[in-house]
This record gives sequence, C-alpha cells and structure tokens, in this order.
Amino acid sequence: MIVTDAYDGHQVERVAIGKDPDAVAYDPITHLLFSASRAGALYVVKQVDADHYKSMGATPTLKSARTLALDPKTHEVFLVGAKASGGGRQVSGFELMVARPH
Repeated sequence: MIVTDAYDGHQVERVAIGKDPDAVAYDPITHLLFSASRAGALYVVKQVDADHYKSMGATPTLKSARTLALDPKTHEVFLVGAKASGGGRQVSGFELMVARPH
C-alpha cells in the first residue's frame, strides 16, 4: 500500500500488504486503513501519525470479497463475496462478512 499526500501527491509511506488489493477505506476516528484483496484477505494498517503507518495484519475473507464499505458510526467494515459453485459454474449466492472493531 502506498500512502500519498493529498495536497502535493508525494509518497508518504509504503506498507507491505498482500497481493491484488482492490478496495481501500480510511476510518479517521480509529486511524485505521482497510484494504480488501483478491487474495482473500482484509488488510488493516494503522496510521501512527501523519507520516507513519504500520501493518496490523490480515483477516481471511472470501477470495471474491474484493470490495468493501466502512460504516463511520459503528466502525464496521462490510465485505460481500460471491459463493461460487466451483468448476466455472454459476454463482450460487452471496455472503456478507462484517469485520467489527475490538
């Protein structure tokens, strides 16, 4: 994950997360960044201060749960993934995953 300064575009920090990130959200209250990926994980990064960020690890998700939404009031992260029947068959439904803060 590359964090850039919104005012001038310079690179502030680079934090190692897994492959194929697809979506990101930032919670300004908890100072956490969330990134969902095609690798089947939700990565969490902590903003230590304006110029420093630290990986907090990853939580397994569905490989198809590549997009996310953050509720700014509850600080919950919502991910939706397709349930595949396997072998190139049609999707058999969807699964909602909710990551709640501790």
